[in-house]
Amino acid sequence: MDGIRTLDFTGGAAVDSPIRPEWVVEGDPVARIHEWTISSDLLSTTAIWSCTAGTFRWFSATEELIHILEGAVVVTDLSGQEVELTPGRAAVLTAGQWTTWTIDDHVKKHAVWKTAVPTPVRLFWRALSALRRIARGGARIVRRGSTSDAQSAAADPFGTRTAA
Repeated sequence: MDGIRTLDFTGGAAVDSPIRPEWVVEGDPVARIHEWTISSDLLSTTAIWSCTAGTFRWFSATEELIHILEGAVVVTDLSGQEVELTPGRAAVLTAGQWTTWTIDDHVKKHAVWKTAVPTPVRLFWRALSALRRIARGGARIVRRGSTSDAQSAAADPFGTRTAA
């Protein structure tokens, strides 16, 4: 099947992903990663990441969505806010922020890293996409939040647009 990609994470495809020694606060945490998709625009990456016990500081260079699969971690931001993440829980870490991770035994997470795009570039891409839609068949341009937009969303829950 060309449209669906499946992977087996039970194998040995994960590789070492060392935590910088100067970031380690306590213990000897060992991290491993299995990157499995990188978007065609190179702005998003998905991976399975795991780590053994320890406490370390972490800098999130990109926005990160994490979903805990196994184990547990307490993530503390610079203001002192603590969040315990256990299997089934998810969180979003803001790009450009330091956090401290405390892992008592181990943690395994599914992570989605998204690189921020500067606003002028984002606006250019949106305008270019709108022009391409118009060129392909005169697709309607609907303002977000308008009545016709809400009606379209109700009729098409997946958000796909068709030419008017």
